This record gives sequence, C-alpha cells and structure tokens, in this order.
Amino acid sequence: MYTIPGMPAIRSAPIPVLASLALAGAALLLWGIFRSAPAPSDAALCAPAYRIPINEATIALLETLPGVGPTRARAIVEARKRFGRFRNLEDLGRIPGLQGRVLEGMASRIRFDDPP
Repeated sequence: MYTIPGMPAIRSAPIPVLASLALAGAALLLWGIFRSAPAPSDAALCAPAYRIPINEATIALLETLPGVGPTRARAIVEARKRFGRFRNLEDLGRIPGLQGRVLEGMASRIRFDDPP
C-alpha cells in the first residue's frame, strides 16, 4: 500500500494494469498529436525523390510519370529510338499525346541532361 500524507491509502495495482494504462495514455497522446498535424498537400505526397532521366528511362520508369501510361511510355521510347535524344520539352511535345497538361505534369519530374 502507498500512502500520501493527507490522502487515503491506495492499494498497489498489479503491473499488467499499470502497463495497460500507460499504453492507453501513450496511444491517446499520439492520436492527439497526429490528429492535430496538418494534412500533407497532394504536391507533397507526389513529390519525386529525383527527376527521371528522360533519355535513359525504361518504359516501366516512364509509366511512373503523371499522365503517362503504357501507350505513352512506349511512344516516348520509340520516338527516342527513331529521332534520338530529347533536348527539351519542345522535343517531347512533338510526340502525339504529349501536349498540354500531360507535358506540363511531366515537366517537373524529368531531366534532359546526361547523368553525372
């Protein structure tokens, strides 16, 4: 039994009860922290770790770009084989289906330079 001056005597609780109370308190604390954290923006969720080298990328890697599926990825690879390396967005824009929003969505996710 534990006694605190001026308080009634308290019998000690078994260890499992104390442990479960501590875990419940920690869970509530974490829930409150994460609940109050601001939600990440769509841009933050989709931010690339690096830019894809458009002149070396495989079809599978190109498919990770926004707006690029298997058909557009194959078109990029075929155009690269047929006409050579892409120098800029204008070169990519000559491929059917890669104009407008699709090209704009890719712009921040690709690079044209040779790897270091």
